[in-house]
Amino acid sequence: ARIINGTEAPPEHWPWMVAIYNPNDTLVCGGSLINEQYVLTAAHCFRNQDPRKFSVRLGTTLRTNVSQCNITPHDSNIH
Repeated sequence: ARIINGTEAPPEHWPWMVAIYNPNDTLVCGGSLINEQYVLTAAHCFRNQDPRKFSVRLGTTLRTNVSQCNITPHDSNIH
């Protein structure tokens, strides 16, 4: 999807927002950093897949920017 006539969102304006990418490096979901260790997102983002194969990116508003904080989840709690 494209946003028309929008304005770029500087990373420092919403530092709790994260992007979640699948093993094919495709954006699948967004999430919210709720403390230093946990991201809250929808359960369907990982349906029938191992969350440790995904990556979580913080600190960027450009989907193609992989040089920012890129973290691999260690565990998940889907309920």
